[in-house]
Amino acid sequence: EHSLFSEASLQITRRMQTDEANQKLDRTIEGFLGVLSRHFLSHAAQKALEFLLRHYRVHRHNTVALLRCILPYHATRLFVRVAVLLHGDEKRTGWLRAAGGVKLSVPPPRSLFVQHAAKDTQLMEQILGLGATHPIAQAFSTVMTLEIAGKATDDRLCRTLLDNARTSLTSQASVERQLSGMLLIVQLCCRQSLAAEPVRLLAELIAARLRQAESAAESRHYLQCLLVLYRLPPLSAAARGISPWPSLFRDPDGGLLDAEAPSTKALFTAVTELCSRHDVSALLRPLLLQLAGARTNAPHAAARILLTLPLRSLARPIAALLVSLEASEDSRPVAQWLWRT
Repeated sequence: EHSLFSEASLQITRRMQTDEANQKLDRTIEGFLGVLSRHFLSHAAQKALEFLLRHYRVHRHNTVALLRCILPYHATRLFVRVAVLLHGDEKRTGWLRAAGGVKLSVPPPRSLFVQHAAKDTQLMEQILGLGATHPIAQAFSTVMTLEIAGKATDDRLCRTLLDNARTSLTSQASVERQLSGMLLIVQLCCRQSLAAEPVRLLAELIAARLRQAESAAESRHYLQCLLVLYRLPPLSAAARGISPWPSLFRDPDGGLLDAEAPSTKALFTAVTELCSRHDVSALLRPLLLQLAGARTNAPHAAARILLTLPLRSLARPIAALLVSLEASEDSRPVAQWLWRT
């Protein structure tokens, strides 16, 4: 307010300022446009933007920041009114002004953005960056990246999308951004022919977040993503026990399973909720095998946790699993422990 909208700011003229002062002004304007974006459709925000356009010429000097501010509202006429003012780098905004929809004052279709973002790295980075801002921009970024991932044929673009998905899971991001990252991972793994190793690494990353989850809602999201990944051809062998799933339990100090740990309670509450609506048979084998593996160091905790499962709802898949375990000499002790418990 004091730097952009004060009476003293009325005397600011870019041509009379040093490069350093103009760069500082640009940083302030770009920060304000990031805040204004979430309120873009309000009358007050439109008045503030009108002042920025008239006084600071943001459509000429801050083209990229302004475009990023209005992108989430691409389906509105207000977007078109601002978009037709954009000047500057033809590579960044020329495609938008040249679109017939903008010339006719009609909001451009989202397919236009999807088509251009697949070719323009800078626009792609802007769209991905919106995922770390306000909820409206997050929703726009998620929908855009999912559509781009569904049509991506370039290895470079796939790597960019996977890096973004991995960042959204490894950082201390909001729940919404983590969900967006998992949706993107599932979309890429389902639509693209990814090798088993990249998919396995992504599954390891999701399992690591699962082990840190302390609420059933978080655990349920991670489990659903893992179930989808382990039904895909690259990892479907792991669901049959040929290769191991990642660890589903947090490894506590001393290696003893803690039945009272928030992450353990959240995990089994999520499993209980999922089994009432989804087929979780692919999850049972790794879950029970890992639980049986913990019985040596923490037999009582393993038994307590096992009894929290809704055994009546899971009777058929558990019975099929026990029969398959008893058929093998190596896994027969595990089956006997499960039967006894």
